[in-house]
Amino acid sequence: MSDADRFSLAYVAESTFGKTPGGPPILQNLRFTSCSFKEEANIIESNEIRDDGQVEDLIRAGVNISGDFGFELSYSTYDDFLAALLRSSGWSSPAIVTPGTGFAVTNAGGGTYDITDSFNGLGSLNVGQWIEIRGFTNAANNGYAKITAAVAGSITVEGNGDGVNEVAGAAVTIIEGAQIVNGNSDNSFVFEGVYEDLSNEFVGWNGITIEGAQMTIAAEQIITGTFSCLGTRESTSSATIGNGSNTAANTNEVMASTEDVLELQEGATLAPISLVSLQLNIANNLRMRREVANLAPVSIGKGRFNVTGTLAIYYPDSTLADKFLNQTITRFAVKIEDPTGNAYIIECPEVKITDAPRVPPGTNQDIMLEAAFTAFRDDSEDITMRITRFVA
Repeated sequence: MSDADRFSLAYVAESTFGKTPGGPPILQNLRFTSCSFKEEANIIESNEIRDDGQVEDLIRAGVNISGDFGFELSYSTYDDFLAALLRSSGWSSPAIVTPGTGFAVTNAGGGTYDITDSFNGLGSLNVGQWIEIRGFTNAANNGYAKITAAVAGSITVEGNGDGVNEVAGAAVTIIEGAQIVNGNSDNSFVFEGVYEDLSNEFVGWNGITIEGAQMTIAAEQIITGTFSCLGTRESTSSATIGNGSNTAANTNEVMASTEDVLELQEGATLAPISLVSLQLNIANNLRMRREVANLAPVSIGKGRFNVTGTLAIYYPDSTLADKFLNQTITRFAVKIEDPTGNAYIIECPEVKITDAPRVPPGTNQDIMLEAAFTAFRDDSEDITMRITRFVA
């Protein structure tokens, strides 16, 4: 017999869809909470008529892989799959402005502030991307902010309050995080499961593509989610497809809503709002492409990139409800940071509220606003979603 607690999972990116890389490859061990990969078969019953009333034969007409794997969010563990989910060609390289003492802050109002540098070292930063600011004497000037304007000696940022006027002198570091945005790249993986308490029992799944994902942030809970997948074939083997020296999974701490979610921000100034729960749903609307003489899909087609979600807050006022009633465009960004300082910022720069009930549920209960929303293409940034990461 085999125990679930003795099952392990590893993966490697494919260079050719549906094919295990040669080498053999080095597999990456994966942290996970569940796995439901399985081969599905389209079994067709023969329609031949027999005089004894029996079925003549069953024919296998096609196969494919479906299923998902669950996770508890930890830094860098699922970055390959986040990139595949956004159909991104990969994470950008972070940029670090040369640390120095020439940085000053000017409060610009309206949820923004200006950072100037007497050494003109800010020209390498990019409008639209998120930065981490460290080292200002006034703590309000430090943290994560989004660049709205950038020239050689000055940037304007939002998403970190108004800032506090501060003259140059403190040793400051500014880091532009690595990011992914939604695109149209093809990404696929080979997964291998091992029944560790059985003798030489390996199962492989090829051509695994990320069909979608769901992530939940809720009060007093670990941040959890699932990646939904489609693929080509399942196989059983008595030996690993890898070289036998898997890369160990990292040991970064699992992130939870209470201590690791810094804030959810909303609106034109990315102001923080209180949050009870947030669920994000991302779909790639993939489809399997079939051909004669091929049992499994020959490739996976991509559809629209859809982002929807729901958030619940204690009803404070009509701000979000009015944005639903008036179909006012808004935006969301959620900042998540583990105890060591590793962080993600998940941003949808253009969003509409599609439902916003605010009804009393009954006696002795709080009135909640449970808003449904849909993200879509932002005209100025030409994206629907951005994920930025920062390493401590």
